[in-house]
Amino acid sequence: DTPLHLAALWGYHKAIKKLFKYNADRTIKNRDDDTAYDLVATQLEHVHHGLITRHTKGFSVCAALLATHCAPSEIALENLAPQDL
Repeated sequence: DTPLHLAALWGYHKAIKKLFKYNADRTIKNRDDDTAYDLVATQLEHVHHGLITRHTKGFSVCAALLATHCAPSEIALENLAPQDL
C-alpha cells in the first residue's frame, strides 16, 4: 500500500490533503487491486453496517477528497452528509 492507501484506510483526511499537495498518484492500485478510494469505500460500507462506530467522519471526508480526484467506485457521494464535505 502507498501512503495514500494507508491514509484512506485509517480515515486520515488531513494526510490525504497533504499527499495531494505533493501530487500523490491517485490511480495506483495495491496488491489487492484497490485504489485508495476503493479502500475508503469499503470502510464507509463498514460504517454503514455498524462495523465501525468511532471516527467515522474522517472516512466521509476522505471519500469526498478522493472522489474529486478518482473515478468513483461503489460508494456514491450523494450518501455523504453535507457537513462531511
